[in-house]
Amino acid sequence: MFKVDAICDSLFELFNDYMAMYNEKDAAKKKKNSPVSIYLSIYLSIYLSIYLFLPPFSLSLSLSLSLSLSLYIYIYIYIYIYIYIYPTELQQRYANTCRRVLPYLEKTLEANKGGSGWFIGDQMLVCDMMCYAALENPVQENANLLKEYPKVAGLRSRVSAHPKIASYIKKRNNTAF
Repeated sequence: MFKVDAICDSLFELFNDYMAMYNEKDAAKKKKNSPVSIYLSIYLSIYLSIYLFLPPFSLSLSLSLSLSLSLYIYIYIYIYIYIYIYPTELQQRYANTCRRVLPYLEKTLEANKGGSGWFIGDQMLVCDMMCYAALENPVQENANLLKEYPKVAGLRSRVSAHPKIASYIKKRNNTAF
């Protein structure tokens, strides 16, 4: 039973990190409409409109507006990169968990019938079902996630092909995550 617990713990950690990352991504989408980003957008548009419509004889005002416009553009670009592009700590944590857990699962499957069966023994156990469930959304989001782990992908196929699980999958509601 220890091995079942270890496999389930690994899968739980993978799923937990995925959900934390997913919730953070959802929060980042909401940040796009946050007061800070709206304020910066308005501020930049006002500065840009003033700068474009200044008469050419107001050189000193034009220069100071140009410098402050440049500063605000750099700040806006930095915030955009930091919030929306740069991988966050949770994204990096999820990637590290995948690099650690997926090879462990692959080796565990390899140890039992060369990876053509279940994690342990000849019957499907809770850890096999948990593998299917914990990796369902990550695989839907990234189809190449299990590209380097064919035995884990095969296990997910065997679990989904089980008659009772297949009938459940057909009749359940699919919710876009």
